[in-house]
Amino acid sequence: MSKFAVILCFALCAVGAQAQVATPPPPIQQSFRTTPGARMHTSLTQQFEIREPNNLKSQPIPLGNTTGYVRVDPTLLPVSCERIKHAFLSELGALDNWRSKIYIDMRRARSLNEGIIIDSEPLGRDWTYHVSLPDTVNQTRLVTSLVDTLLLEMANRNANRSAEIPAWLGYGLTEDILRSAHIEMVLEPAKPNTRGIPFSYITASGTNTNVLAVARANLQSTPPLTLDQLSWPDDSRLDGPNGETFRSSAQLYVHELLQLPDGRAAMRAFIQELPQHLNWQLSFLHAFRNDFATQLALEKWWALRVVDFSGRDVSETLSAEESWQKLQEILRPVVDVRSHVNELPSRKQMTLQTIIEKWDAPRQVSMLKERSKMLFTLRSRVSQEMAKLTDDYRRTIDVYLDKRHQAGYLRTPLTREVMGLDEVEKNTIDDLNILDSIGQDLRPKAEILQSADAGGSVKR
Repeated sequence: MSKFAVILCFALCAVGAQAQVATPPPPIQQSFRTTPGARMHTSLTQQFEIREPNNLKSQPIPLGNTTGYVRVDPTLLPVSCERIKHAFLSELGALDNWRSKIYIDMRRARSLNEGIIIDSEPLGRDWTYHVSLPDTVNQTRLVTSLVDTLLLEMANRNANRSAEIPAWLGYGLTEDILRSAHIEMVLEPAKPNTRGIPFSYITASGTNTNVLAVARANLQSTPPLTLDQLSWPDDSRLDGPNGETFRSSAQLYVHELLQLPDGRAAMRAFIQELPQHLNWQLSFLHAFRNDFATQLALEKWWALRVVDFSGRDVSETLSAEESWQKLQEILRPVVDVRSHVNELPSRKQMTLQTIIEKWDAPRQVSMLKERSKMLFTLRSRVSQEMAKLTDDYRRTIDVYLDKRHQAGYLRTPLTREVMGLDEVEKNTIDDLNILDSIGQDLRPKAEILQSADAGGSVKR
């Protein structure tokens, strides 16, 4: 890694060559309005136009001891925007065929947790984008917001309605960009050194070959999120202590998708198809149809990628007895059972075989999907003796669900009672019975050890 100092006057001269006073943007919503005549700065490719705050005489909010926040300089922001766009296009293997301007209206921040507002408006056959940005902001939030805006601009070209960008896409691309960058994405104003000469540092370290190192560290203690959790996150997953888990999981998901043989082309097609569907999942499955024939195939792929990525931390591996007990808890869920309609439900342990044989379709599918996910999560912690058995149970459940999905229906309990089990149900129940038998053979036996001190015996 090399560091070199850049004298501020030279840095500003370079920026001045890329920024110029621009004409005012089209009319915008009241929430974005600033004083007319505010200075504007245009980026090198002219896609970004930055308007300075209208109250520069006021002091910026103090940072205190906070970390991860940056002071956004309107004269340096055009360069930062172009760097982020260049990294964004490189991630997707895309050309810079932008069509719509992105106007960034800066404002004095009044608190550290102020939001970044992104607004899109149709402009003839194109769109225009406005970003209201506080001048003191978390660096990752700034990059994420610009990536989200670039995704919108790419998706909405020739679109009649604005696209819905899934959270995992913006967060995942941002993390990959930040972790693989060999230069700073966001430039800050120069600070005076001990002699009073203003200067700034640019750090160059070459391309980061281990872009998932931070994600791996974050996911060692907390398992990566499931596809449902990534696809439909609530605010508690995006912010607070769970935010790192979501970002790391999203980065892993996006990174692995881009590594597929035609991953970058499929991702570009996915982004361009987003406005065509109200549900982005339809766009995704169509764009990645060569890799995932069904949603279940995608879930299987993700489960295998997570197991391969996270591995198993030996220090957190359960003992053989604990592994067996946890496995049984998943395979024999305790559910509410009513003997009669008017009776209060009682708690009863149920086997997967009984669920397949007796339950109606919606409850059966929901329960089996849940058990499959739990087995997947447990897999990273079970002892070596139980690892294959855990995989076999999950694979048996997934194969059953896949075959039922391909058939397009599940028979009702009354149909099973009258006509008996079909071939798929019989084979799955037989397979589960065999795995149960193997599990009983693998159940750890209590070892009798002689106590060296008292001459008695103890169990472990």
